[in-house]
Amino acid sequence: MAIYVKGYSSYLPESFEEELMSAVEKTKYTLGQLELDKDSEFFPQRSDQKIMRNDTKASIVAIQELIQEVGLSKQELSAASLFVSNGAFVESAEKYFKKIPTIFSDPSNESNSEKKNYEIYRSSPPLVALETLHNSMMSFIGQYAGINNHNFTFGNTSISTFYAVQEANLSLKKGIAENIFVSASNCAGSYSFLSNSATLGYKENWKESNAGGHLLLTNDSKNAKCAITDVNSNKKVPRLNSRLIERNWLDLFPEVKSDLLIHSGAYDSETTLSDQKYCELHHDKVITLFNEFGNMGTSNILVGIIHAIGLLSDTIQIIDIADRDVYGRESLIRIERC
Repeated sequence: MAIYVKGYSSYLPESFEEELMSAVEKTKYTLGQLELDKDSEFFPQRSDQKIMRNDTKASIVAIQELIQEVGLSKQELSAASLFVSNGAFVESAEKYFKKIPTIFSDPSNESNSEKKNYEIYRSSPPLVALETLHNSMMSFIGQYAGINNHNFTFGNTSISTFYAVQEANLSLKKGIAENIFVSASNCAGSYSFLSNSATLGYKENWKESNAGGHLLLTNDSKNAKCAITDVNSNKKVPRLNSRLIERNWLDLFPEVKSDLLIHSGAYDSETTLSDQKYCELHHDKVITLFNEFGNMGTSNILVGIIHAIGLLSDTIQIIDIADRDVYGRESLIRIERC
């Protein structure tokens, strides 16, 4: 039984800058930045903006544009569910942590843990808890869009978006809700780079971007953009002491081959090329969005689905979106032309 994409919206990076992370270690990366539409009627109130990341602001605008396009009533919105995957929750690590090194380097703090802890708390910005709250994006989207039924925030790697789609699939089939929004928002930057490169190991030509997307999923095929016909993932348990990438997407592909495969998961061009070669062994037509946007973290899957919808045609009727998260967990979502 398929579920259907009734509508979608996304926001993508429009400018790219090379960021030097460490002159000593010679680490740098390319960062995709958002250009916010501050003139939008849906842009957040000024009082809220100071405790929002830029990707959160963009999400609030994009989902309200989606709601306006599909024309859901307030009653339908109130009864809808919202499943959100949220990426790194710190936008600018230096903004929060720039004072921390001086505290640890102060000799007077070495033997006085109470004084050291006091200085750490004192150096933290007053709004840091609100700004970095993991489910803050879901709360803000729900508040601004009027979606206040069964809302839930998933984890902060790209597999969380797969789980959000999977949960929406199950909820729709069980009749828990008639309309479910699945949203993903990726916050790239120094904190994200440090976290992901520490896990994977740093490589040259590292590229990641702020990006996000929203899908409205239903059981109704009328005027649907596409059908989601397969949702599958491996059951790999991450090995935290290994950086080896094991490519097993072949195990997830359905028996009927798709007309196109879109893959994501790499953070550097060398790994992207290896992924491309692996996929080309099993598919005739393979593309990736990495070269244009880099790794979009939690937004990889939704942006991949939205891009795939635009490619559906008489000759391309089945598209697979394959992803690998930073811990090597692979997933696949298949969409088909209605």
